[in-house]
Amino acid sequence: LANNATFSANTAQTFGGAISNAGTLTVGNDSTFDGNKAQIGGAISNNGTSGEAVATIGDNVTFSNNTSENQGGAIHNQKADLTIGDDAKFIKNSTLNEGHSGGALYIDTDGSKASNVTLGDRTLFEGNSTKHSGGALYAYSADSYGGNEQVTVTLGSDSQFKNNSANRGGAVASFASNTSIGANAIFTGNTAESDGGAIYSSGYGSTAATLNLGDNATFMHNQAKGNGGAVFNGKDSTLTIKSATFADNWAGDKLNDIHNDGDLEVNGDL
Repeated sequence: LANNATFSANTAQTFGGAISNAGTLTVGNDSTFDGNKAQIGGAISNNGTSGEAVATIGDNVTFSNNTSENQGGAIHNQKADLTIGDDAKFIKNSTLNEGHSGGALYIDTDGSKASNVTLGDRTLFEGNSTKHSGGALYAYSADSYGGNEQVTVTLGSDSQFKNNSANRGGAVASFASNTSIGANAIFTGNTAESDGGAIYSSGYGSTAATLNLGDNATFMHNQAKGNGGAVFNGKDSTLTIKSATFADNWAGDKLNDIHNDGDLEVNGDL
């Protein structure tokens, strides 16, 4: 698709309000997806269930006000590879139904094929929401057979997660997945109805999770009604922090930054 493409107010009954891809998809720079709707993948569904699905999205692409009934308010990525360039913006996307996740971006393996997702530098997730897990981003390695078919998510430097909301993991929820967030990430004003005001990470079944935070991460003004005002690191999850600043994060009525039931490795200053 050419640069500067606009997809607005499109609707699909099932997959991908604007685009449903089961092959190879390229979206140009400076494109906009606004107000699209679907049952799964409000703007885009990238689905490798029936073959090899690969999607490449250019720089400075905006996803705003897209909705899905179930998974992935903006993007649904299942058994597929997805690359998004620098300066992507995910603003006010949402999933609507109870029990479904990924207010902006939903990623899973469905138990049989790995999903690899890479986002460039300066990605912004702001005001996205879901009633279940991962207000901005949800990664789930479903029944991943001992780790062979896991989700891997890599974000570049200077990403921002602002004012996203969910039941678990106000900004990010990762289950049995490998997630790396680059240097200078900022998490502010994210909220969870239960655990993990900004981030929730946990193993699933027999498969562990890893979550790596780059240098100079900042967590401020995040809130969970349960545990982990900023971060909930659950069973069979390894959280690695290089250096980070935590301020004014709340779990219930108490100041709290990290709830740890797994393995926590700090390689710098907190």
